[in-house]
Amino acid sequence: MRAAVIDIGTVTTRLLVAEVVDGVITEEFLRRAEITDLGDGMTTSGRLSEAGVERVCTVITEWLAQVEALAVDEVYCVATSAARDAENGAELVRCLDELGVEMHIIDGEREAGYAFVGATYGIDEATASGDAIVADVGGGSTEIVTGVPDGAVQERRSIDIGSRRLTDMFLHDDPPTAEQIDTCREYIRSCLGASCGATGATLVADNVSVTYELGDQHIDALRDVSVSVRTGELVVVQGPTGSGKSTLLKVLAGLLKPQAGTATLDGVAVTDASNRGKIGLMFQDPESALFGETVLEDVAFGPRNFGASPQAACEAAEEALRRVGLDPAAFGERSPFHLSGGEARRVAVAGILAFAPQFILADEPTAGLDDAGRTLMIKTLVDMTRTSGVVIVTHSPELFEPYATQVVSFD
Repeated sequence: MRAAVIDIGTVTTRLLVAEVVDGVITEEFLRRAEITDLGDGMTTSGRLSEAGVERVCTVITEWLAQVEALAVDEVYCVATSAARDAENGAELVRCLDELGVEMHIIDGEREAGYAFVGATYGIDEATASGDAIVADVGGGSTEIVTGVPDGAVQERRSIDIGSRRLTDMFLHDDPPTAEQIDTCREYIRSCLGASCGATGATLVADNVSVTYELGDQHIDALRDVSVSVRTGELVVVQGPTGSGKSTLLKVLAGLLKPQAGTATLDGVAVTDASNRGKIGLMFQDPESALFGETVLEDVAFGPRNFGASPQAACEAAEEALRRVGLDPAAFGERSPFHLSGGEARRVAVAGILAFAPQFILADEPTAGLDDAGRTLMIKTLVDMTRTSGVVIVTHSPELFEPYATQVVSFD
């Protein structure tokens, strides 16, 4: 059978005309690809690009004339699930109907399976060193597929990394600025860390309940709350004032014992001595916790408290200061009480970074910061996911949602 397959993707539309015998391509007659940018702006608008729809239909119209000349037995058109999920997906369907083309939606799971089979076709299972891993990078997402070469798919992970998605979210200029590229890289690292961090440590609050007693009143701060975060993940906790967000952080940090439920790190109570130094908590006003005579002394306190030598603690403190954008030579000997609000906040964060905890809990980390300080704080916290799990309590979840692996909402 001679078949023509049109593949409408988020970024590119492709055509292949080939002779197929028993499911195997025996001869190719025509191969075409055009950048149609169907998903331009869809990440933020939820709609297909109108110009992209027009480009797709124009390109397919031209191709159908070539296909007809090749005496094709069947034309099969497949499209990304974005065409189905978009608010105006019906416009593309209507356009294709007018051309006499029926569009079939291939969901992410099937598409990933096809990519895996295509990439591993011909690999000898007997001589392969192990399972094959295939990354199918699309416009909206990347599918990571693991399985037996030229055989069955065993596991599939979908990560929100795609060329069009990243462009819409971060790369707004042409060419993109260095800051846009850096922010994009941090987002990618965050997504990859969450996807590949399954073997890392896990911090869990399991059915936690906390009740405060105020005179004769009993106030439920938390009731049967469960949250889990792994190293490499960034979890955002949002909700109104008084909903228990800060209480949750205190429970996870081992500073508050719940009346019911448990808080554990890899199955061991967070208050156990073996978990000392593995969890760092940044309070709403972290600068109020500064106490050292100098910035360097303050930042080095954590590593020294957890057993580092004076020299090692100093080196860790200097590196932590650099990570938050403060030059140790300029700030190290300054008094922490003679800093601006933004500088003091960064010193407090450096104090947590210096002892390298597995988990970092941040309570309203951007509150009171100017635009520059907010941008740097977001970048710093996202950067922490390279080695740690991060939980952020915030009244401004929109600042962190692009990088979040999970958003928890409190009523």
